[in-house]
Amino acid sequence: MERGCSATPGMDMSDSDTEQEQPERCWPRLRKHMRSAKKLLMNAPWVWVIPLMLFVALAVVCEVAIYVAAQNKMDIRRAQAANVLKSKLSGIDSELLSMQGPIAALSSVIEQDPNMQRISKKFPQVSDHIVKALGLQDKLHQMKLLPFSTVSAVWPRLAIDMKDLNYQPLRIALFKPVTLRIVESPTDKILLSGPLPVIRGYERGFALSMPKFLPGYSVNETWGLDELIPVTYAPEGACVA
Repeated sequence: MERGCSATPGMDMSDSDTEQEQPERCWPRLRKHMRSAKKLLMNAPWVWVIPLMLFVALAVVCEVAIYVAAQNKMDIRRAQAANVLKSKLSGIDSELLSMQGPIAALSSVIEQDPNMQRISKKFPQVSDHIVKALGLQDKLHQMKLLPFSTVSAVWPRLAIDMKDLNYQPLRIALFKPVTLRIVESPTDKILLSGPLPVIRGYERGFALSMPKFLPGYSVNETWGLDELIPVTYAPEGACVA
């Protein structure tokens, strides 16, 4: 008995033919759903307007939150920097106050020699002795005599060229009249000025000046000199500056 090799009529469709026909049947349904969705969006705009508004509001809230957080962080950093600066300035004030005693003692001897010839020769030795006695080797760079017969202590050590700093009040025409008025005016106050810019190198330093005459201040300390510093006295008519 011989069997036929041909397939039964109506049953000869392959799988590939079925796969090709399925998309053709789906496209009309997809287009129908798209038309329905478009009609719904046009007839009921709240369906897409409300989500869009919520998204925009959420984005704005996020931006505001990021900005506020950044501002708070900057404010915290500024406050921390201000506290650090305040503590450093407090330390500088204490260091400068510790210099007042020896500076006053040296000021008392200047009235004996207005031209500062005698004290100027020994002042490098005296300055070094004071710096070491106060334990300020790492902080105080140098002590020098100002040209108008006062003593100046300069801080910090970064201010290398003290010559320009100390003579600046009389060398620059803008400062000279003001400096002369300060010298001529009667006062017994301690003058603290700074930071003053150094002409070369753009460093900065502090200058602490004591008056030339300090009535009533008695210090018998040599500070490295080979003779006692005399008790101060203010000659009649002498200006305190």
